[in-house]
Parts: sequence; structure tokens; C-alpha cells
Amino acid sequence: MHHGEAVGHVGEQAGVTARTACRQRRGRHDFAQPGAAMCSVLRRTAHRGGASATSASGARRREGLTPNGRDDEDGTGRSPKARRRMAPTRTKRAYIDRKVNRMTIHIRNETDSDAAAIEAVTAAAFRDAPHTDHTEQFIVRALRAAGELTVSLVAETEGRIVGHVAVSPVTLSDGSGDWYGLGPISVLPAHQGQGIGSQLMERALSDLRARHAAGCVVLGDPGYYTRFGFKPESALQLPDVPPEYFMALVFRGAMPAGRVTYSQAFSATA
Repeated sequence: MHHGEAVGHVGEQAGVTARTACRQRRGRHDFAQPGAAMCSVLRRTAHRGGASATSASGARRREGLTPNGRDDEDGTGRSPKARRRMAPTRTKRAYIDRKVNRMTIHIRNETDSDAAAIEAVTAAAFRDAPHTDHTEQFIVRALRAAGELTVSLVAETEGRIVGHVAVSPVTLSDGSGDWYGLGPISVLPAHQGQGIGSQLMERALSDLRARHAAGCVVLGDPGYYTRFGFKPESALQLPDVPPEYFMALVFRGAMPAGRVTYSQAFSATA
């Protein structure tokens, strides 16, 4: 079960869900795995050229020369200067790529009517993920039913929900309050690798700070979550989990010390 993300590598890394925290009693662990790769953009370049077989210019082109006798390396009949004028610059190519790939992502709080779409996105995001029982959608549903979805954000584009992140309270054995656990976080496979998971992460952490949360923990890939300020803390433990995969981020006060326990909702299987 993945506590962090099923979102895609390069800017969005798969994580591990807090389901692992509840499964510690059974001695099984889940760790982060990379998700889907980014899409690429294919370009096609059409060349025009040629000349009459009987014309002098045509003869020059057949010989690799422009009508004025200059080299015609690409066989188009255009001089190198003309080709440079017509070729898109690196800046123009980058702009074209951004324009092709660009989509407007709106991050907002979930509404009552979003539950079914969130469940579908979560199930799809984790369907092919390794090291999971594929019950993340049930965890989100159980957190909602228990009133423990402290933060529940959706990523929407063109009126369609394509991503979701959940944040819920955790309990610390030293009595420290206002600590939360991040995850599950999901992005539809077709939209992975586009920075949506990172946007959900940043907004979720911003919302926690606005609530004056003391801190947040996450179980997942340190290569991904350390980018957002998380780091392993020896003072906090999640039993039976390698410490490098369990990370914390302090918003205010000192780092607490003790055992972290996630909601019972993470035991949900249906």
C-alpha cells in the first residue's frame, strides 16, 4: 500500500501509503517505486524544393548547388542563410513544446460530488503499482467517513479530476499534537509525469501551514519527498519500517520524539 504517490517519475515519484503503518503488525512493508514515464512530443518537418529537369537551376540543385552556385546540403534549393531564417530557434522550439504540453491544472478542495471521481482516480493510479494491496481508494473513503480527511484536494483539468491527495491526523506517543500524515496521493496514469503530483504536494503543505499544523510525516521515496523539505528523523519511529523511508517536516516548534500511529482507516479493505 502506498502512502505517498502513484503519480509518475521525473517530478512525480511513486511513494508508499500509510497502509504500511497499519500492516506493520503483519510484518510486511511497502516502499516507493517509480511510476509512469513522461510523454514526448514528435515533430515532423516537411521540405519543399525541386526544379525542372531541363532548367539550369534544376541542374544546379541536382549537383547540390543553389541557383547562385552555393552549396545546397539539404537538397531543398535554399541557401544556408535562407535555411537559418526558416529553422525554428531553440527558444521557439521550447515555446512550441510548452504550448503542446501545456494544460491548465486547477487545485481545489474536494466537494461532496467528487467522491466517486476521487475513488476512480485513486484506483486507477495504483492499479499497476507494485507493493500494494490496491486498497488506497478504500482508505480515502474510510478517512472521509471517519471525518479524518483534514485536507482533501483534487487536481482538475477541463472539468475532469485527474489527481487527488489526502492528509489525515496522526498520533504521537509523546503526546505532541497537530501532526498529520500525507497520503495517499494519486494521479491518473495518462497525466503522470506532468508535475501534477508536485502541485498537489505543495498545496497540501501550504494548507497545513495555514491551519497552524505542527508538522507532517510521510512514508515514501526519500528521493522524491526530500524535495519538499521532508527528511528522516531518528526521533520519530514507524515500527518495522526502514527509517530512511519515514520522513517528517516540522512547521513550528521542536521535533517531537516517539512512535507515530496512523488512523484505523488505513486498515480499510473495502
